[in-house]
Amino acid sequence: MILITNAALITGDSLNPFIPDGAMVIEGAKIKEVGKTAELIEKYKENEVLDAKGAVVTPGLVNAHMHLYSSFARGMPYPKEAPENFVEILEKVWWKLDKALTPDDVYLSAMVGLMESAKWGVTTVIDHHSSPNAISGSLNLISDALKEVGMRGVLCYEVSDRDGDTSREAGIKENADFISSVNGKSDDLAGLFGLHASFTLSDKSLDSALEANSGNGFHIHVGEDRFDLEDSIRKYNVGVVQRLSEKGLLSEKSIAAHCVYLVDGDVELLKKSGALVTHQPQSNANNGVGRAGVPDLLKNGVRIALGTDSYTNNILEEAHFALLNHDKQNNGPLNVDDLRMILSENACAVSGYLGVKLGIIKAGAEADILMYDYDSPTPVNSENAYAHLFYGLRGEHPRNVMIKGEFIVKDYNLVSINEEEILEKSRRASKELWERIN
Repeated sequence: MILITNAALITGDSLNPFIPDGAMVIEGAKIKEVGKTAELIEKYKENEVLDAKGAVVTPGLVNAHMHLYSSFARGMPYPKEAPENFVEILEKVWWKLDKALTPDDVYLSAMVGLMESAKWGVTTVIDHHSSPNAISGSLNLISDALKEVGMRGVLCYEVSDRDGDTSREAGIKENADFISSVNGKSDDLAGLFGLHASFTLSDKSLDSALEANSGNGFHIHVGEDRFDLEDSIRKYNVGVVQRLSEKGLLSEKSIAAHCVYLVDGDVELLKKSGALVTHQPQSNANNGVGRAGVPDLLKNGVRIALGTDSYTNNILEEAHFALLNHDKQNNGPLNVDDLRMILSENACAVSGYLGVKLGIIKAGAEADILMYDYDSPTPVNSENAYAHLFYGLRGEHPRNVMIKGEFIVKDYNLVSINEEEILEKSRRASKELWERIN
């Protein structure tokens, strides 16, 4: 057992949100007890002690919507003909990139994205993958990267009609095979059934996906751009949410990413389904698609989580941007308590998928924790702890990251990874990928 002492604990527990001079006992992969330093030192005299020396300690963070394959896009040459709308961004940038990925690229792009995520304190990633010319086994390659870094993940493959019947069927099989191999067998890894978006999936394709998915959740982009909504109305005479709802795709196990463009009745459908809506404000701003009505969704009881959509690996920075992004024009603003609840929903969602208790420092929870050397110029207390999280810690790397009671980052360095070796391989592979695209 390890006894961590002298910590400022931001617990994620609404009943006991902040413990100054806090301590916790870790036994194996779980937290055994949480309390005050003096009390636990007296109780666990014989245990190994890790003195946090006043560090801020928080639960590990969760990224609820990520595309690890896009790690190779950073600095990629822009198309000679600039995209003029979101569909052209997909066609000229992302769909060129994902088609150029080899199996080695899938693994390396996942590795560098996960390495950076871990160093920002993300301990679990919900990833949405696409590699049309390297589909079979691609989710196993990403899971291999997760194991090497020491992180948890919930993975899926993006099924789409855009590359024809053979590619669509291969994507369906990849999801089904992966889900069958991992779900219920690990507290580190689970699978969802990935779909791209309504506008790239026919009714026949949705029916095939439903038939192949035995009661597991779906992970799909919903109304990210106005085109997705307009396409659904034009082809099926209903909005995207209603189309997916009528097909039986939305449930408490499903993720509806973005939800920027909704129509009357969609909020009630989302609430009734119990689906998790993920918010990616930086990506939405970068792509010029608009702002999701997150304040309204929250007020109406829709489950909201936060993802980065690969725009960044720093989920606290994404949370900070969300605080700045909403105003009276879309029934905002959001406040610190809203973001606290949203991050809690991130943890609740992955806890359900993986069958463990994440996102909280409490007896019985998983020992996934972060330790920040945060030398604040102002007091940190129970009233302002989350304000410090979103406004102060967003720019700080945790010194130490533990998952299942084991360090994966120690003194700012990844424990089990030769970072420079992986980064050098990544630089070579991404350069070759850019050359293939252009």
